[in-house]
Amino acid sequence: MDVSYKTIEKELKENKIRKLYQLVGENGFVKKEIVKTIERKIVEKGFEEINEMKVYGNECKLAHINWIYSKPVGKGMKFLVIKEGEKLKNEMKESLRKCSETPPKLGVIVLITEKPILKEIPVIQCWNFFPEEAIERVKVIAKREGVKIPEEEALLLYDSFDKNMECIATEIKKLSNFIYPRKEINKKDIQQIISGEVGGSVFDFTHSVVRGEIKNAYKELDWLSKLGYHEMRLIWQIHRHIEMLVLLKEKKEINIHKYYLGKYRYEANMWKKENLLKVMGEVFRTEFKIKTGKIKKEFGIKELVYRIWEVKNENNIN
Repeated sequence: MDVSYKTIEKELKENKIRKLYQLVGENGFVKKEIVKTIERKIVEKGFEEINEMKVYGNECKLAHINWIYSKPVGKGMKFLVIKEGEKLKNEMKESLRKCSETPPKLGVIVLITEKPILKEIPVIQCWNFFPEEAIERVKVIAKREGVKIPEEEALLLYDSFDKNMECIATEIKKLSNFIYPRKEINKKDIQQIISGEVGGSVFDFTHSVVRGEIKNAYKELDWLSKLGYHEMRLIWQIHRHIEMLVLLKEKKEINIHKYYLGKYRYEANMWKKENLLKVMGEVFRTEFKIKTGKIKKEFGIKELVYRIWEVKNENNIN
């Protein structure tokens, strides 16, 4: 029996939780979205590292499955994600069948696979969205990033990136920073990001900052200033960029296109976590100094870039 993504979302809203979810199909974005939806429902915020476990099928053992029967830390539930389920051994498949027959009191399992491997378990099909579903999903992603996107703009974004939802999710992250402090994305914002005139320079700037390429960072900053780009947006963009690196240092998954993910991972390896947290403090101090008039915004952003370069070189791990 097949089950739709919408059915799962509806069930979770009604607090109807299954013990085992079997995700099947080629759309990696849809799989990630379902996993995130279940995670937000059952895992208490702040306890993800303790109450979540991810394992590949060929490495899965009985101990992993039994893990979800132990009491979770906090008020939520335990969450086991098994990737590449088609590589599970037969005895593990049998254990999952038995596990699915018990109520989800302490934990939930998500099995991700290319083809159904447990015939008794309903299959959640992870294929491409229909256009109307995709537009709704674009709005949901935008809401998650703290911004709004009207239907017409959502359709423009969907068509502009060849219906690739992973790319669209990444672009919405960019747009949420690009429009700061506004909260609604418009057509002009999308066109500027697509053209790369502003969007590309912003991300070249933040990548240069976190990599310690101070000359390139100042060069991009001068160009963005000529384009009239708001300095406070750039400070927020640096904050979000550092936040992503911290998440990677904590080995948390980030739902962005793998091309960008590779860039962020490369940069995360340049830093120690404590230095990234120190940079976050520098960002907040700079923002405070600008808002209270202690420093002009154009000097504040330059000072921040230099301070990040200093922190990176305090205990350089490369």
